[in-house]
Amino acid sequence: MDQVNYRGYARSVGFDPVNAPTEGLRQMAARDERIIRGMDKNRQEIKQVRDRYGAALERKFATEQQDRDKDYRWKQQLRETRFKAEDANARISIQNAAIRGQNALSTLEGLTKFSSTIADTVTAIKKQQDEQSTLNGYLEVMENGGLSPQQQSNIDNTQALLNQAGETSDKIAEGLQQRGVDPGVVTNLLTGNKARDVGRVRAHMELITAEFPSYLQEQYEERGLHTAAERAAATPELLQSYLTNNQVFGLRYDFMGEYLVKMRVAVNSQIESARRSDVANKSSMMRDDATSDFIRTKNGESLTAAFNTISRTYDSDGRTPMGRTAAKNEIYKLLSDTTLFTNADVDRILNEAQTDQGSWRDRFPRDYDSLMSQRQADTEREHQAKDTEERRMGKESEKQLLDWVKNEWDGSEDTLKSIIQKASQEGIPTERLQTYLASSTEQQNEDFWNDTFTEAYENGTLNLEDVDAAGIPFEVRKKWKPFAKELADARDNTGITSKEIEQEFSGALKFNLIGDSTDRTSHVSHIQATSFALKEYHRRLKSYSKNGAMSPPEAAQKARLDVLNMINNKSGVFALTTSADANGTQAFYNKFTPGNHAGAPTGLRAINTESAAAAFGKDPGVMNRANLVSTGVIASIAQRLEAGKSVSIPPVFQEYAKASKGQYTAEDIVNAQLKKHGYTQQIQPGAVQAVKQSINDPRLQRIFENNRLTQDNLNTAIIGSGNAPATVRVGQAGFQDVIALGQASGFQFPQVMAGMWALESGWGKYHSGKNNVFNIKDYSGGGTLMNGSRWRDYNSVLESAQDFTELMKDKRYAPGLAKAKTPREAVQAIAAAGYAGGESDYVDKVIRVMRGQGVNVDQPFSAPSSPTRNQGHMTPTLAYITSDIGPTSTGEHLDVKQVGGARFTENALDNFVEINDPEFGRITLGALKQKLPGRGDSFDQHVARGSHGIDYPTAKGTKLFIKNGARIVSKTSTVHGDKVVIQLPDGRRFSFLHGKAT
Repeated sequence: MDQVNYRGYARSVGFDPVNAPTEGLRQMAARDERIIRGMDKNRQEIKQVRDRYGAALERKFATEQQDRDKDYRWKQQLRETRFKAEDANARISIQNAAIRGQNALSTLEGLTKFSSTIADTVTAIKKQQDEQSTLNGYLEVMENGGLSPQQQSNIDNTQALLNQAGETSDKIAEGLQQRGVDPGVVTNLLTGNKARDVGRVRAHMELITAEFPSYLQEQYEERGLHTAAERAAATPELLQSYLTNNQVFGLRYDFMGEYLVKMRVAVNSQIESARRSDVANKSSMMRDDATSDFIRTKNGESLTAAFNTISRTYDSDGRTPMGRTAAKNEIYKLLSDTTLFTNADVDRILNEAQTDQGSWRDRFPRDYDSLMSQRQADTEREHQAKDTEERRMGKESEKQLLDWVKNEWDGSEDTLKSIIQKASQEGIPTERLQTYLASSTEQQNEDFWNDTFTEAYENGTLNLEDVDAAGIPFEVRKKWKPFAKELADARDNTGITSKEIEQEFSGALKFNLIGDSTDRTSHVSHIQATSFALKEYHRRLKSYSKNGAMSPPEAAQKARLDVLNMINNKSGVFALTTSADANGTQAFYNKFTPGNHAGAPTGLRAINTESAAAAFGKDPGVMNRANLVSTGVIASIAQRLEAGKSVSIPPVFQEYAKASKGQYTAEDIVNAQLKKHGYTQQIQPGAVQAVKQSINDPRLQRIFENNRLTQDNLNTAIIGSGNAPATVRVGQAGFQDVIALGQASGFQFPQVMAGMWALESGWGKYHSGKNNVFNIKDYSGGGTLMNGSRWRDYNSVLESAQDFTELMKDKRYAPGLAKAKTPREAVQAIAAAGYAGGESDYVDKVIRVMRGQGVNVDQPFSAPSSPTRNQGHMTPTLAYITSDIGPTSTGEHLDVKQVGGARFTENALDNFVEINDPEFGRITLGALKQKLPGRGDSFDQHVARGSHGIDYPTAKGTKLFIKNGARIVSKTSTVHGDKVVIQLPDGRRFSFLHGKAT
């Protein structure tokens, strides 16, 4: 290394060894040798130092080993001395215990030689004492959390010695086996290894320790042990039973120490869970008691007491204190309930209740203002709900009175007037009752109905539906029911239905008019002729089967053939005028076609609508005797009703209704004419009455007060109820109709749709296709041909709006509309995409139309909110789904409590709550308890467990619905599931637990 450095140095100064003198080289070699010798000497000295240091370490280690051996022997001696002392103390303790029980046991032991029974008793006592001593040892270890350090050291040493002995035994056995000793000796030696036996016992203890928590939970539930005290008291017995069943009871407690500690963890967990549940339940009861007292007394002192009580209770987890903030919130929540406290109560209570900084009202001013605002809003909602409920109750009462009139009224006008007067005093609507009263003198007297039913019976057409119709006097109904049943039985026993007879007659009558042609439509008189033929059949059937002259099948066959012969002969009532004789029009039946031909029917003699209405007003009963309009009109109405289509009532019937001065509606008169012509179809009650009964908005109801139904009224009512109209009005009124259609079809800018409609259709005056509101062309070759182009046809105006909406989703328009935020931007995007064929001022025109209708074209559209619906008028509402949630839940059920802890019956909620049970379907809670006796528990059983309420045996996942005005007032998540509180219309509140809120 030095040489290298040297040579490097030489290079740096220009040294040349070739040219150097010989003496210089020799000196350099001598110097190198000295350096090498010095290095060798250094290495030897280092080695000597290391050898001396190693020897010193060996001496140190030997000394330390000797010290450790001495210390071990000293500890062994000390341990043996201690073991001897402990054994001596144990023997002294045993002797003392024996002395204490010497009198009883010695007496019994002295008698054992004379009696085997006493001997068995002594043995049992000793066994019980031993077991109790063993169990006490186990419990002491569990209570102390394990063995003491000394006990643990002893067991560790014992285990170590046992392991050494086991290893030694195995080595001895191995040596004997190698020397060829008898295998039996070797096997006995191996099987007698105690260390191996202890290992097997430890493995067994690990298994049963792991299974102990589930065993403990199962036993607690089977025995109904839900409180911490109950579980703690039962634990020793359960522990002894478990260890005995697993054949380990009696092992030394010090050996089982670590396993007993693990078992203690399971016990503590179960007891702690019960303790928290106890705390939570008791806290809930304390809060309920405090709030109930507060609600009952309504003063500042009870508020303070309730606040203090609530703040000291615990939350649903049984561990978190409620605290003062939560207690204050709970108090204000109670005070916000307008069904419990008036505004005067709230003011007085908050002024009376004192804090360290003055009254509650002064101390929490913001909370007070917020509370009063909330109460005001709740009061308004409750008043609205009350008004709605009163209207509903009024309508329900009216319906009950109408049912009574229909089924029980004896026809006495005085009786009905008295009922109407009393109903009016009670605030019950009487308009429909007034209708019965107004029509009683003309339409519901006994003579009229007796005459009517006599004629129907003679014609064989009387049926039970006619006799049971609304307004039939009781005596008339009682008289004619047997006759109606007689005819019904005769018709039912003929072996052929009236429908089949009607089809056969219709076919024969149609053949007379058009022959075998299948592509022609017969004259409308064919319908009236068919109805008459069926009546004639029923009349003859009744005549032939009277008094048993013929059996029903024979009478039906004869009546059928008689009528068919009349039809085929084309004479009498079935005489017809051929198409050749009818001046080129269709062939028709004379009797059923108005006109000047022979056999034409007679009608109401009037020269115009005004005179006809005046004549009707003088004698409304004429609608049951004469034709008020042509039979073709009535036949057309009947056909549309039979096909399930909508019917437009001719305006003349509105004039007739007006002439009756409210006695009859247009629908009543049309139905009378349908019945007079032999049709069974009837139209529904008038649209005015239907709308008035279906809406609650007083503004909409006023639209129909003393007004005839018009298109404007109907569309206004439909739009006001949040629906799309069936037609679009002409003029500016149609703008709102199209907006409603736009909303119903899902178009983002319905005002733009309405503006485009107004501009392109001349405010609804010009349309090119059927229901084609937006004049959209049909390029498929279908639709309506007009002005050289084809235009799409739609089944309804809503369908037209939906098609327009779909058109706007086309890739041509969609990108621009997606970016638009306002009506202006929307119409600009539509025009830019080429909708109006590039018309330069199209956007400005549409905007002017919208502005003229009050639309802010630069503000995004906002649909009006739907009217609030009262829950009492709604179908049952899903409120809860039952389950088995919670650490103390005893299985699938529904826990129901009345807030405040008051007692209630099992069927207390049947009018307000129903469930959808997987086995019984829709059923009330009370009915479920009756169908599953013994399941769940009663109120008394709840009280016995330190709680209150009733457990209903609902299946897991059962849906619970509320109805009839019940409403949800709070939802709270707890470890036992969601707690939902409902309030009934009478103010009572009930809670549900162990399930999930919806």
